Amino acid sequence: MKFRSTDEMNEFSFENSIIEELQIQDGLITFTFNGATVKAKNSQNARFQDMYCGTIVLQLKGARIARLVKEGHRVVIAHGNGPQVGYILLRAEYARKILHTVPLDSCVADTQGAIGYQLQRALDNEFAALGIKQNVATVVTQVEVDPKDKSFENPTKPIGSFMSQEEAM
Repeated sequence: MKFRSTDEMNEFSFENSIIEELQIQDGLITFTFNGATVKAKNSQNARFQDMYCGTIVLQLKGARIARLVKEGHRVVIAHGNGPQVGYILLRAEYARKILHTVPLDSCVADTQGAIGYQLQRALDNEFAALGIKQNVATVVTQVEVDPKDKSFENPTKPIGSFMSQEEAM
């Protein structure tokens, strides 16, 4: 099945999908996952794989991304990582008396790499099962944000868990 437009792609069945955004341009399909959908529901008792890829690995089959590649589509997967960054910062906060702090940019890179690696492994496994010889790569990125950006006046994207004022103190 070849898609010619985003509308046609959106008609493609994504049962119980965790895809936040879907775009197609010049034959390239871009899937975007929200960082909150990439984490386990119960973060206190979660395994590493659950924290960093949650239901994505299971949903890759549901989203049929590997099949799209087999059918000749080029695919890019992007993901958020706010909750995971928050967990690393929280872990560092709990351990601050015995370990060094971790800079925010390192937490972001760490979680980008970990989530990307889990997605990469899942796709590699799916490709092998379908007999697809395709390389998968994880790319860690940096973004420079203007310190005068108006979004800082009313932030809407949290990092980590929500907590009460007492917990924050």
